[in-house]
Amino acid sequence: MINDAKDYILREVILPAIGNSNLDKKIIDQAKATKTWIPTFKKIGDLYNYLKRSIDVKGNNNIKVELHKNGLKAFEDIIKNFEVKYHNYLDDKLQLNDFILGEIYSAYDISAYTGNFNIQSGIYLNKDNNEKIKSIFIKATLESGEYQNEWIEENKRIKYYMQSRKNKKTGKIKFDENHQVNSAIIKSNNIPIYLFIKLKKNEYKFVGNYEYVTWIEEKDGSKWFELKRNPIFEYKEEIDIDMYNTEFENEISRISNLSNEEREKEKRKFQNKKPKKITIKSTSYIRNPYVVVEALERANGVCEKCKKEAPFIRKSDNSPYLEVHHIKPLSEDGEDSVENVLALCPNCHRELHFGISDK
Repeated sequence: MINDAKDYILREVILPAIGNSNLDKKIIDQAKATKTWIPTFKKIGDLYNYLKRSIDVKGNNNIKVELHKNGLKAFEDIIKNFEVKYHNYLDDKLQLNDFILGEIYSAYDISAYTGNFNIQSGIYLNKDNNEKIKSIFIKATLESGEYQNEWIEENKRIKYYMQSRKNKKTGKIKFDENHQVNSAIIKSNNIPIYLFIKLKKNEYKFVGNYEYVTWIEEKDGSKWFELKRNPIFEYKEEIDIDMYNTEFENEISRISNLSNEEREKEKRKFQNKKPKKITIKSTSYIRNPYVVVEALERANGVCEKCKKEAPFIRKSDNSPYLEVHHIKPLSEDGEDSVENVLALCPNCHRELHFGISDK
């Protein structure tokens, strides 16, 4: 249904405007920009919000007048029909649980969820119907720009520059802690700050729920926030299984290095012997069973790494127990082929995943 809704808007308003050479170039360019936006929506409710927001934009009435002069429709002309056609889906919007820790999202996804339809923004305030801030979304680009965001402690604490403004006359950049989005971070208290790290153009990895620590002013007048990550065990968000496993291993390593006093103090958080539940997302691949069979036959009951016999007999079919491991992981575009697998004993298999590399 979402594709039908997108096609409806493109067909009724956007494409006719782009194809009309009598329109002012600015209006045609705006229509082209909207044409880029429309296909990115995943939910009809978010698309509906975009239509309403576009209608309310300052100067939109002038665009409507020009479109009507040329016999074309504006968003105002189709909004009522849109509401009738898709009335069952107007409340179908992206939810917080659609953002999964460790997964990759576009700037359009973040914009649609927060209702701030500007993919150039770095800080997005997600507000309720009463304009109260519910959460803050941050997109961080590392290793580029004049004022470079960077990890203070990788995946735990980040140096993130305040949103700034450039004076058009002087060319000077001003960092103002009283700017709306900067102030929102400083006053965030228990409001979650969701951090997304840029991987490449329009790809951002959701890396965690952070909180404001402080802000620092440098000698050149630039200002940045220190944000620290909240413990993963306090999360309510759904999390990718690989990210959870990595974080759990990191937490074990961290606790191992604590003093006895520090450890005893922290242990109080885990007095409940019945663990709470967390939703974990796992992406699986439909593997070729013939690859597994041929790899096990090739190994003939002997681990292909340590060259020792399988440690026990499989209960299901009385065969030597070995596990088939992909040399280049499927998640890294590795092939599901006999050439890309090894039949391993459980110890060697775990070593390849969690041990120190011998490369």
